[in-house]
Amino acid sequence: ASLALVLMLLTYVNPFLTYTSPPFAGVLLILIMLEVGIGWAFGTYTAIGLLALFLLSDKEAAVMFIAFFGYYPMLRAKFEFIIKNKIIRYILELLIYNLSMAVSVVVSMFVFAVDYDDFGDLGKIGFVILILLMNVIFVLYDFLLSKLILAYRLSWQKKLRRIFQKK
Repeated sequence: ASLALVLMLLTYVNPFLTYTSPPFAGVLLILIMLEVGIGWAFGTYTAIGLLALFLLSDKEAAVMFIAFFGYYPMLRAKFEFIIKNKIIRYILELLIYNLSMAVSVVVSMFVFAVDYDDFGDLGKIGFVILILLMNVIFVLYDFLLSKLILAYRLSWQKKLRRIFQKK
């Protein structure tokens, strides 16, 4: 939890991390879910989300973590076991992503007064291009997330357990 919160706090260092810290912080919750269960992972997600809201000056990153990236890795792992049809699963994941990001933008704009009018000359077309690119990035994120979970289960999990059992 503390490592995920430190990742979120890095938005102080570089504003670009507003969009990269929440996904990486969410990935760390996979370890908790796989090692001690989804209940602990959800509790950790709640703690990180609340602390991020209180401690971060970058409320947009905190809202993105709470609205999607904090719980999505846990949800995705459950979807793999529940929904066997990959096409339906991908459509559902994209739908959840887009709805969550829309909620994130609305909350950021109206609750935390984040300004999203910086598309310059591109205007509304720039916003549409951004949404399309974000969906492409989400598909890549989802693919890499599945590979990371697989790599952890097949290789890293056994090695880490051996290291911690020796101590």
